[in-house]
Amino acid sequence: MKHSGATVLTAIVLSVSFLAAPLAAQIAPRAGAPRTAMERLMSDVEVRYVREFTRQIEPTDDQFMNLLPLIRKLIENRFRNAQRKERALAALENAPDSEIPRLNEEIDQANFQASKFDGIFLKNVDPILTLNQQKKLRQLQNSFWPRLGQIINQAREQVQREQQQRQALREQKQQRQDSKQNRGTNQPTLPALR
Repeated sequence: MKHSGATVLTAIVLSVSFLAAPLAAQIAPRAGAPRTAMERLMSDVEVRYVREFTRQIEPTDDQFMNLLPLIRKLIENRFRNAQRKERALAALENAPDSEIPRLNEEIDQANFQASKFDGIFLKNVDPILTLNQQKKLRQLQNSFWPRLGQIINQAREQVQREQQQRQALREQKQQRQDSKQNRGTNQPTLPALR
């Protein structure tokens, strides 16, 4: 049974809601904080994967509801793992010789974990999918996840730019406040008119 456009849209909205909340809660520095670039990135990755999954695999409504928790878990695991790998790769660029073996091991472990997450996911979803859907899923997995590292790197750069912008705004605000205070105390007092 194929699903309607409204069903797909509802499923995407629900899946993004279910996916974004736990991931955003882990990253959000404080309640009520504005969404960061990293939170927006996670939400974007979730929407992209669910959209691609739905478009390429074409699950029925029943299949999709069974697959959704498995997809959520996969995305959460893959995202955390990709962040770990990207941090290690970034640190490796300027690492002293004494740190290189540890960072290499971290990268190797992240690569191993990614394969392990995919294997667990595929083992769990294959019984839900038809053979043709299984084939399409392998193609999706092969094309989607290699791009995640690049996306995370871009988001990390965006987060750094946002932090620099916020810091510059705080400094400007402090300078304005200091300037106002100095004007108020440095103004000569006028003699009283009699």
